Amino acid sequence: EIVDEGRRMSVGASYVSEPATKGKVILKTTLGDVEIELWAKEAPKTCRNFVQLLLEGYYNGTIFHRVVKDFILQGGDPTGTGTGGDSIYGGAFPAELHQRLRFFHRGIVAMACAEKDDNRSQFFITLSPCEELNQKHTIFGKVTGDTFFNVLKANDLEMEDGDSERPAHPPSITGFEVLLNPFDDIVPRHPPQQPAVVQEKAPPKPKGPPPKKDFSLLSFGDEAEEDEEVFNAVTQQLKKAAPPPPKQQTEDNKEAAKKAEEEHKKREKELDKRLAELEKEEKSNGEKEKEQPKEDASSKPPKGIDSASLQQHLLEQIRRKRKLFEKKSDTNSKAKDSDESDSAEEAPRTAPFF
Repeated sequence: EIVDEGRRMSVGASYVSEPATKGKVILKTTLGDVEIELWAKEAPKTCRNFVQLLLEGYYNGTIFHRVVKDFILQGGDPTGTGTGGDSIYGGAFPAELHQRLRFFHRGIVAMACAEKDDNRSQFFITLSPCEELNQKHTIFGKVTGDTFFNVLKANDLEMEDGDSERPAHPPSITGFEVLLNPFDDIVPRHPPQQPAVVQEKAPPKPKGPPPKKDFSLLSFGDEAEEDEEVFNAVTQQLKKAAPPPPKQQTEDNKEAAKKAEEEHKKREKELDKRLAELEKEEKSNGEKEKEQPKEDASSKPPKGIDSASLQQHLLEQIRRKRKLFEKKSDTNSKAKDSDESDSAEEAPRTAPFF
C-alpha cells in the first residue's frame, strides 16, 4: 500500500504523464481474460514481437511459471522453465526504454530478461508498484479495466514445496484476441499453433464371461435369483424374436430393389413396343383416308343422252356409291373392334407403376 501522501500524488501523476496507447489485445488464461493496451509508438520492436508471437500461436498453452506474491506474474516461456523462448528476430533484441514509461503502478506489462538487451519472448505483469525496476526492463503495455482482478488471483496460488516462486498448479494461456493491431504489415511465419489436447483412454474391458452374481449374500437372495431367471428367459425370447441385423436387412432390400428395377425395365420395353405398333397403325389408317376413289369414265353421263337414259345412269351411280360407302363402313367397324380388343388385352400393361 502507498502510505506516503507525496508518493500517492506521484503515482496519480504517473497516470497523467503516461503516453496514449496504440493497440489492444486480450490474453485468454485459466485465471480469466487479461486485457492489455500497448504502447506501440514508444516500444515498436517489442510490441511487434509480442503481437506477432500471439498471431502465430506461440504463447498458446504456455504457463506462468513464476509468481512472486505482490510483485510479478511471469510467463511466455514455451519450455515452462524460465530459461527458454525466442523472438521473431531470430534472437535477442535490445531494450526500448522510455522516460514516460515507469513502474509507478500495478498492471504494467514488461519484458523479462536476465540482462538489459536480452529480450526474447518472456514477459511479466506487475502485481504492485515496482519502482526499483525502472530503466531496467522494457515496458510495452498495461492491464486495463476489471480484468486486472483476474491477474491478482495469482497472489492466492499455492506454491510447490521447496520453491517459493513456482506455483504447484501454474495458470496458463489458452488463447488470444487482437482487438486493435497497431501493425497492419505483420505476416505470421506459420499458422497459429494449437495446444496439444491429451485425450484420456477408456479403461480396457475385462475379457471372458461376465461374473456370476452371488445372491446368497442378500437377505432376499431366493426371490432375487428367481427374478433373475425370469429376466434371462424373457431376454432370450426377445433376442429370438428380434428382427435380422441391419446388414441382412440391407442385403434383402438391395435384392428386392434389383428385382423391381428389372420388372420396371421389362414393362418399359413392352410399352415401347405397343406404342410403336399403335403409331404404325395410325399412320396406315391416315394414308387410307387420304386416298380418294377414282371416278371411272362410266360415272360421267355421255353427251347427247335423253332424259330416260340420264335417269337410269344416275340410278346406277347412286347404287355404286352406296356399295362403296357400305364397304368402307364395314372396314372401319372391323378396325374399331380390333382396336378395342387389343386395348382390352393391353390394359394391365399400361397401368402406372411406381
